[in-house]
Amino acid sequence: MHEFLLKMRQQSKSYKAREKAFNEFSDFIFPYGESQQRKVTCLLIELFPKEREKFVLLYYILLKDAYMTLQDFDQAYQIVKKKKIISENRKTKSVSQVLIEIDCGIDGDLNYPSANELCNSALGR
Repeated sequence: MHEFLLKMRQQSKSYKAREKAFNEFSDFIFPYGESQQRKVTCLLIELFPKEREKFVLLYYILLKDAYMTLQDFDQAYQIVKKKKIISENRKTKSVSQVLIEIDCGIDGDLNYPSANELCNSALGR
């Protein structure tokens, strides 16, 4: 679990300390800022159309955090899957893995593949 989640659990932190922890965590998950978050969110909405936006984004953030911390997607997936944030189906894991791997390697141009390309890549695994 990233330090941010641990810091946020500490009730005695000042507003500024909580805000600083949140900004550090946001930079950790989306180093290219809001435009990166928007692009990922749009892809998630296309990839998981039956899920609510805020739940699929929460799922993704927790999964990416666990993956970046553990450096093992299967282990990260098993941890986040237990939280039952979104419904699981046969493509959830593979599509999420492809998107996270691309997102972790993305540069400042933020040239993500389309949702269809992501699905095709996930099916090819």
